[in-house]
Amino acid sequence: MILNALGLDPGRVWKGPWRWYHENMLTCCLPRDVLTKGITLDDFVKIARCYGLDVDLHRVSPDTSLSYFQDVVIKMTSGSSEGYLVVCYSRSALGQTGTGHFAPVGGYHPDRELVFLFDTARFKYPPHWVSLTKLWFSMSQVDPDTQLPRGFVVLRKAAIPVSTEQLVKAQKELRLSFSKDTNNDHQDQVVNGSVLCLFGISDCAYQAYSSPSVLRDPNSTGYKLKLLVDRWVDWLRCDSEVPNELSTHFWYEALTYLFNEIDQLRPTSFFFVIHPFTTSLSDTQLNNTDSQFLNFSTHDILRDLIGSTLGHIVTDFMLKMNKEYLTWLTSDGTFRLSISTPDSWTKPTDDCPFTVLSDPGLRFCLLTASFLLAFPYDNFISNHLLFDSSVSSCLSSSTCVSRLQIMKKLTEDVKLLPTTLTELRLLRNTLQSLMNTNRNLWCTGCVEQK
Repeated sequence: MILNALGLDPGRVWKGPWRWYHENMLTCCLPRDVLTKGITLDDFVKIARCYGLDVDLHRVSPDTSLSYFQDVVIKMTSGSSEGYLVVCYSRSALGQTGTGHFAPVGGYHPDRELVFLFDTARFKYPPHWVSLTKLWFSMSQVDPDTQLPRGFVVLRKAAIPVSTEQLVKAQKELRLSFSKDTNNDHQDQVVNGSVLCLFGISDCAYQAYSSPSVLRDPNSTGYKLKLLVDRWVDWLRCDSEVPNELSTHFWYEALTYLFNEIDQLRPTSFFFVIHPFTTSLSDTQLNNTDSQFLNFSTHDILRDLIGSTLGHIVTDFMLKMNKEYLTWLTSDGTFRLSISTPDSWTKPTDDCPFTVLSDPGLRFCLLTASFLLAFPYDNFISNHLLFDSSVSSCLSSSTCVSRLQIMKKLTEDVKLLPTTLTELRLLRNTLQSLMNTNRNLWCTGCVEQK
């Protein structure tokens, strides 16, 4: 219920055309017989983490109080929360049949101090109200299997896998580095936004680097995306001769390899998506943000990327692609047009680029060019291979160098507006943070959270 409520994509069809999580899919971390006979609170936490959720566990103990739990219930049912609350309690303590049970909290009646529970065993009990005090008492009961009290869990969708402090520090460093390149007041205002305007990281990309469950399922999109990065990096790490027509020749070689791999893997989502008129800004940030900045940056970033030298190369490459493959890519496949979710805000503007993005060719060009320009190449270059003046001399001679080095040099040579460069740097930093998280996640068990 929580995975579906958070809008997480399982990367496969449940039944018919519907892509929803079902309990039969929850095969990560625990043997199947454990799921049928029942799980403990610790098992529940492991499963949630295995599927890439942020987990905040609270056991009922002398350190927690009823008033604290009440505050959590009020907050998580206020409508402004970005997550969900699940309680683990003893049914018998509530006068029900059965022992331990889990249920999401769906609401709270402050005057009567009643908690609304979405009972997951509806054949037994429908959704119902229960006294806050009685629920607290039922959570304090000791689980005979673990000899520990039960409790409650706050679950949230996986966010950027770095701490807020790390992210703020990275954004400040980005602003400082950018301020050295320009003195334009409007451009400085753009940087001070420090938020992606046009792009957003996809759920499948988060799962690829935080959820071992999807990596045990070769049919999941997360599995395919991580495998795509691994193959892409392996190709880039190989040496290549530097031809006379370096730029055009190498771009075509890279595009051919990339889309051959995408054709083999067929992921139904990409690492990032385009939000034509949505943003991740909070209400406070939105009120403090110049709407002219938002309109200017999103539309001009789009046009700048498509009109760049790389944009023209990608367009020419696209025109030579197999038409059936291109249709799949831009309709039901990797580059399909994402639709804004109900929890995102919509701000219609006269300059909204949605009409442009609905064109499959332009969307293909934008996502492809942005991926090539924003991929964190430094993340995979050994220290002794980091780009320096010696590599520049190699590129001007008939020799072999790492494709990673060639790609880094070519992306730096693409001329773009400062606004576009800022968006790409933010996207690159986010992708780098994501790919640095649990790099060796090809495991069969859970990733223990510290």
